[in-house]
Amino acid sequence: YNLLFQDVDVIWYQNPLTYFYDTDKSGDFDIYFQDDGAHTVRYAPYSANSGFYFVRYNDRTRYLFTTLLYGGDMIKAWDSHQQ
Repeated sequence: YNLLFQDVDVIWYQNPLTYFYDTDKSGDFDIYFQDDGAHTVRYAPYSANSGFYFVRYNDRTRYLFTTLLYGGDMIKAWDSHQQ
Protein backbone atom coordinates (compact mmCIF):
# COMPACT_ATOMS: atom_id res chain seq x y z
CA TYR A 1 0.00 0.00 0.00
CA ASN A 2 1.01 3.62 -0.47
CA LEU A 3 1.45 5.62 2.73
CA LEU A 4 0.37 9.14 3.66
CA PHE A 5 1.66 10.29 7.05
CA GLN A 6 1.01 13.65 8.67
CA ASP A 7 1.29 15.34 12.04
CA VAL A 8 -1.97 16.18 13.79
CA ASP A 9 -1.58 19.89 13.00
CA VAL A 10 -1.83 19.39 9.22
CA ILE A 11 -5.21 20.31 7.74
CA TRP A 12 -6.36 19.47 4.22
CA TYR A 13 -8.83 21.62 2.35
CA GLN A 14 -9.02 19.00 -0.40
CA ASN A 15 -8.21 15.31 -0.66
CA PRO A 16 -4.41 15.19 -1.26
CA LEU A 17 -4.52 11.67 -2.67
CA THR A 18 -6.16 12.97 -5.82
CA TYR A 19 -2.98 14.95 -6.49
CA PHE A 20 -0.52 12.18 -5.54
CA TYR A 21 -2.22 9.53 -7.65
CA ASP A 22 -2.26 11.77 -10.74
CA THR A 23 1.36 11.46 -11.94
CA ASP A 24 0.71 14.02 -14.70
CA LYS A 25 0.35 16.62 -11.94
CA SER A 26 2.61 15.25 -9.23
CA GLY A 27 5.33 13.58 -11.28
CA ASP A 28 6.55 10.04 -10.92
CA PHE A 29 8.41 10.42 -7.62
CA ASP A 30 8.65 7.67 -5.01
CA ILE A 31 8.50 9.91 -1.93
CA TYR A 32 7.29 13.42 -1.13
CA PHE A 33 8.44 15.15 2.07
CA GLN A 34 7.47 18.39 3.69
CA ASP A 35 10.27 20.95 3.36
CA ASP A 36 11.79 21.68 6.77
CA GLY A 37 12.89 25.17 5.78
CA ALA A 38 16.18 24.68 7.68
CA HIS A 39 18.54 25.04 4.72
CA THR A 40 21.68 25.03 6.84
CA VAL A 41 24.94 23.14 6.39
CA ARG A 42 23.96 20.74 9.20
CA TYR A 43 21.05 19.37 7.19
CA ALA A 44 22.50 19.81 3.68
CA PRO A 45 21.76 18.75 1.07
CA TYR A 46 18.33 17.61 2.32
CA SER A 47 15.68 19.51 4.24
CA ALA A 48 13.05 16.80 4.57
CA ASN A 49 10.66 17.00 7.50
CA SER A 50 8.75 13.92 8.67
CA GLY A 51 5.73 16.01 9.73
CA PHE A 52 4.23 15.12 6.36
CA TYR A 53 5.22 12.57 3.76
CA PHE A 54 3.71 10.42 1.04
CA VAL A 55 5.38 7.18 -0.06
CA ARG A 56 4.53 5.16 -3.15
CA TYR A 57 4.95 1.45 -2.52
CA ASN A 58 7.54 -0.14 -4.78
CA ASP A 59 10.80 -2.07 -4.48
CA ARG A 60 12.85 1.10 -3.96
CA THR A 61 10.75 2.49 -1.11
CA ARG A 62 10.44 -0.93 0.49
CA TYR A 63 14.26 -1.18 0.47
CA LEU A 64 14.60 2.34 1.92
CA PHE A 65 12.23 1.74 4.83
CA THR A 66 13.71 -1.68 5.56
CA THR A 67 17.17 -0.09 5.70
CA LEU A 68 15.88 2.68 8.00
CA LEU A 69 14.27 0.11 10.28
CA TYR A 70 17.47 -1.91 10.59
CA GLY A 71 19.53 1.26 11.01
CA GLY A 72 17.54 2.52 13.99
CA ASP A 73 20.02 1.17 16.53
CA MET A 74 22.86 2.95 14.75
CA ILE A 75 20.97 6.28 14.81
CA LYS A 76 20.43 5.92 18.56
CA ALA A 77 24.05 4.85 19.21
CA TRP A 78 25.39 7.92 17.36
CA ASP A 79 23.17 10.19 19.50
CA SER A 80 21.57 11.67 16.39
CA HIS A 81 19.20 14.63 16.62
CA GLN A 82 16.74 12.47 14.61
CA GLN A 83 15.57 10.39 17.59
